[in-house]
Amino acid sequence: MKKIIGFIILTLISFLGFAQTINKVEYFIDTDPGFGNGTDVSITPATNISNLLVSVDISALNKGFHNVYLRSKDNTGNWSLTNRWLFVKDVLATAVNKLEFFIDTDPGFGSGTNVSISSSSNVPDVLIPVDISALSKGFHNIYLRSKDDAGNWSLTNRWLFVKDFAAGIVNKLEYFIDTDPGFGNATDVVVTPSGNISNIVIPVSIGSLSTGFHNIYLRSKDNNGLWSLTNRWLFFKDIPQNNVQRGEYFFDTDPGFGNGTAIPYSGSLGTNVPDFSFGANINSLPNGAHYLFIRTQEVNGKWSLTNVFPFVKSVPLPVTLINFAARAEGSKTLLSWQTATEINNDRFEIERSNNGITFSKIGQVAGAGNSSILLSYQYYDENPLKGNNYYRLRQVDIDGRFNYSPTRLVNFKGNTYFVILNNPTSGTPIIVKTTETNATLSIFDESGKKIKDLQMTGNSISITVDPLSNGIYLLVLHKDGAVKAAEKFVVSR
Repeated sequence: MKKIIGFIILTLISFLGFAQTINKVEYFIDTDPGFGNGTDVSITPATNISNLLVSVDISALNKGFHNVYLRSKDNTGNWSLTNRWLFVKDVLATAVNKLEFFIDTDPGFGSGTNVSISSSSNVPDVLIPVDISALSKGFHNIYLRSKDDAGNWSLTNRWLFVKDFAAGIVNKLEYFIDTDPGFGNATDVVVTPSGNISNIVIPVSIGSLSTGFHNIYLRSKDNNGLWSLTNRWLFFKDIPQNNVQRGEYFFDTDPGFGNGTAIPYSGSLGTNVPDFSFGANINSLPNGAHYLFIRTQEVNGKWSLTNVFPFVKSVPLPVTLINFAARAEGSKTLLSWQTATEINNDRFEIERSNNGITFSKIGQVAGAGNSSILLSYQYYDENPLKGNNYYRLRQVDIDGRFNYSPTRLVNFKGNTYFVILNNPTSGTPIIVKTTETNATLSIFDESGKKIKDLQMTGNSISITVDPLSNGIYLLVLHKDGAVKAAEKFVVSR
């Protein structure tokens, strides 16, 4: 008998009160046989059982929807809540040998318009010519379905489309501001009749408008007498600008209009000041983050908006850090970084945290002192924490001053039997490293179909993804008839 295996990732709900040891897990399908009478799952007793992979034989089930239930019992005799998952047992995929479509009214299965295809288990990217010349103008529905060599019909797929009038020639264009005078009664725009009118420059007089916000509307009509949609744009009419006569800047705290440091220029600069540069003295500012504010004043006394620019004042860093990376390699974390220059660099202290807030030192690597060439460093965390591991570098000078690197995150989900490098992949091979040897790697697609098996004789293997289409895949590691671990990888070209 062929088994169809389903993989269920389980997180058991802990009991109230003191933690107990879970010593029994069982499942059943559809009908509850009573506590203790379900199908036993082999486990190692523990206070917490997570990411449990349960093999479920569904070969004897009827095709259709079913429920699988899972629960556990601890050493005090208390049962957990019974967890439930809905799944469907489907018919095996067979070759598609008929494809048909119809419009609006279903003539019955097998009576639609036949589409010529080659028999296959999958029929993608079929180009179907559809004659709509006899249809009336307006909205219609087109339906498509297929039949396999077992005589089973697919679901009937539906798409809505519209048969429109043939494109007309645009021979009228008009606009209006704020109030619609009615179709044909707005201000005319001179156009050359055409099937498409784009990039037209329309002079609009706003001299008589009041100061403030307004809406301008534009629409066109073709030689069939049909009007387009009326398009709208919001704009603002401001008071005329006077010549800019002065400007000022300040840092961090506004001293009030007219009380900032004068921008050094003389005379009138017109109504616009593009690409004007000046020197702002920051010598008196302490090191750290600051804000620079700039504004100008016109001859009529009107001030511009106050523009703000954030910046950081700091002394040159003693170490130029090019990159800092952290990744899992088996059960360890590899930290690697590079420097372009080093001045009086004594050491790098490696710090780790489980929450990204409170860090503690776990090791250090000696610095080069002074260097002007590219240098590479690495450090292995032999015993990372279970779950999240946050890492950062504390670079320490010879005189004791220090700086921190950015923080990097690596997650360990308990026992790591293998890791997948270059995941997601854009088409280059993925690299699998494992602590197991003489094991088998199986690749499954999203539907649960096995793609291929790979034998691992060593602790590392390169897997090409050229035959795989874009999507999500499951990589399952098993040895001696037992599943060790399962990880997902993504192909995205």
